Amino acid sequence: MTAIALGLRQNLAQSLLMVCPTLLAAIAASTAASGIAVAVRMRRADHRRY
Repeated sequence: MTAIALGLRQNLAQSLLMVCPTLLAAIAASTAASGIAVAVRMRRADHRRY
């Protein structure tokens, strides 16, 4: 039982290590995309003002 539990725990840790970076990358990409979109909108608004 304990050996099976340890094996499951190792598999969980490995899957988490593989999933976390992809999640972080996806979050970073989405935040960067939204930030760029906001910057573009602000620039367009500035151009309209002048």
